[in-house]
Amino acid sequence: MDRIWKIRGNGGSVGSLEILKRGLLKQRGFKVPEKMDELRPIYERDIHDPYLMHDMKTAVNRIYQAIERAEQIVVYGDYDVDGVTSTAIMVEAIRKLGGQVVPFLPDRMAQGYGLNMEVLKSLAAEMQLLVTVDCGISGAGEVKRLKDQGIDVVVTDHHTVPDEWPEAVAIVHPMLKGYPFALLSGAGVAWKVSQALFRDKRCQMADALEAEKWLLDLACLGTVADIMPLVGENRALVYFGLKILERSRRPGLRVLLDGQSVSTEFISFRIAPLLNAAGRMKHPQMAFDLLMAETEEEAIGLAGELKRINNQRRVVSQGIQSEVLAQVGDNDTPIVFAYNEDWAPGVVGLVANKMSNKFDKPAFVVGSSAEGAVGSARAPAGINVVDLLAENKQYLVKFGGHAGAAGFTALPQNIEELKQALMMSAGKVLEAAKEEIVWADYEVDTELLDWPLQEFIETLAPFGEKNEPPVFVVRRMSLLAWRGVGKTGDHGKLTFLNRDDELGGIGFGLTERLEEQKLKSGSKVDVLFQLEVNEYMGRRDLQLNVRDIVESGGVRIVAE
Repeated sequence: MDRIWKIRGNGGSVGSLEILKRGLLKQRGFKVPEKMDELRPIYERDIHDPYLMHDMKTAVNRIYQAIERAEQIVVYGDYDVDGVTSTAIMVEAIRKLGGQVVPFLPDRMAQGYGLNMEVLKSLAAEMQLLVTVDCGISGAGEVKRLKDQGIDVVVTDHHTVPDEWPEAVAIVHPMLKGYPFALLSGAGVAWKVSQALFRDKRCQMADALEAEKWLLDLACLGTVADIMPLVGENRALVYFGLKILERSRRPGLRVLLDGQSVSTEFISFRIAPLLNAAGRMKHPQMAFDLLMAETEEEAIGLAGELKRINNQRRVVSQGIQSEVLAQVGDNDTPIVFAYNEDWAPGVVGLVANKMSNKFDKPAFVVGSSAEGAVGSARAPAGINVVDLLAENKQYLVKFGGHAGAAGFTALPQNIEELKQALMMSAGKVLEAAKEEIVWADYEVDTELLDWPLQEFIETLAPFGEKNEPPVFVVRRMSLLAWRGVGKTGDHGKLTFLNRDDELGGIGFGLTERLEEQKLKSGSKVDVLFQLEVNEYMGRRDLQLNVRDIVESGGVRIVAE
C-alpha cells in the first residue's frame, strides 16, 4: 500500500506567517478577525439562547411544576462520563431550585444502556416525573408505559433521533429543528436545561447567572470525554469550562486535578479514564459521588477507590489483550476478531482500540452481558466500522456508534457467522484502499517554527475532535540524533537542527519506524508533526510532536 502525505492547504512550502494564519483560519471555518484576540470565544456571543432548543420551555415548565408541587423527580442517566456528568448537572440544578430529586445510574452489566423497563417498574411507585439525560430518545416503548401509569417524562438527549419519537411531555434535543448547534454532548444538553431553569423568572436565586457558569466544569468534562467536535458552541463551552475547572469548587475535581494544569488532553487521558473505570468495572454511582462530594476527606477516599479500580481495569484489559493475541495469532485476515463470553463488556472497547492500533486494521472484540454477546469495534482512519456492521446487521441485535468506534450486540449463536461476514466486508474495503493517506494542514518553511506561530496556534484552542492542533510538514530537515525512551523504549526522543539551533521532538510509538529506516545523525528527513510546548522544571521549549518521519524523498507529498 502506497503511503501518501496529503496537504490540505497548499501546493508548496509556506514561508509567510500571515499567509499561514489566514489559511489555518479558513480551514477551520473562522472569519479572519481584525485582531487575533477575537478568535477567543465570547460567552454572550457564542453560548446560544437555551430557549431556542426544541420543547425547552415545556420542559422547564414541567420541572418547575414538579418543584412547586414537591413531586419526586428521578434523573435517569448513563454509566459513562457523559452520562454521569449529565446526571450531576441536572441533579445539582434542580436541588439548587429546591426540588426533590434523586439520580439513577444504570449498571452496565445488569441493566445496559438506555431506559430499562424493570428499573422503571421499581422506580414508578415513588416518582411523579422522570427526566432522562444522555438517553431516552430511543425509549418510545418505555416512555409509553410510564405515560400509561400517569408518570410524565422529560427527555433530554443528543443521540440519533429515531423515526418513532417517545410520547414525552417534552423532548429537548439539539438535532431537532430550531437550535443553531446540533453537536452538543449529553452533558451539554443537560447544561442547557439548567441554564434555562436558572434564567426563568420563577428562579429566585440572586446568583442565577453565576450558578449556570459554575456547572460548566461538568459540561466540559462530558463534552471532551464523549469526543464531541470542539467547534461552535462546544468550543465555547469547553473554553469556559476549562476556566471553571482551574478554580473548581468541587472537592472531587480538585483532588483529581491535584494542582496540575487543566487541558482537554488532561481530561481525555487522566480524568475521563478514572471516572469511566467506575462504570466499566463496578458501578457509575462512585464517579457520581466523587463529582458531588462535599468535603475533601470524602473526595480523597472516593478518588483513591477509583484509582484502585482503574488499576484493576488495566490489569483486566492487559489480560484480555493477551488472550486476544493468542486467539488471532499472526492475524493474516482483514480484521481482528476475538470472542470470549468471560470478557467484561466494559473493557472490550479499550482492547479493540489497542488491537486496531497494533494491526492497523478493524478490530472487533466481543464479551458478554445479560443482553447477550456484547462487542466493541474500532478501526483506523479511512474505514467506517458502523458501515461494516450495517452491511451485516442480519447477524446483530443492535449496533451504533461512529466511523472509528462502535458498539454492537449479537446472539452468541451468530458470532461465527458475524465474524466471517465482517471478514468479507472488510476485505473488500481494504482491497479498494490502495493508498494509505496521512493528512497535514500545510507544508511550511523551517523559519516559521518559532514562538510567533506557537502563540497563534494557542488562539485556536481548546483542541479536540474536529478541532485538532494544526499538522505541518517540513522537508529536508537535519536529524542530529534520536533514542528510544519510555518504559519499553517505544517512543522516539529526537533532536533536529533548525537553522543554527537545536529543536527537540518526541515521536510517540515511532521507535520501530525509526529503526526500520536506519536513520542516523546527519540524515535529511521529511517530518510530519504538530508544533507544541514542552514544559519541564519551569522551562518552556518548543518541540515537534512527530507523527511520521521518513528519509527525505521517501514518501509522496501531494497537495489536495
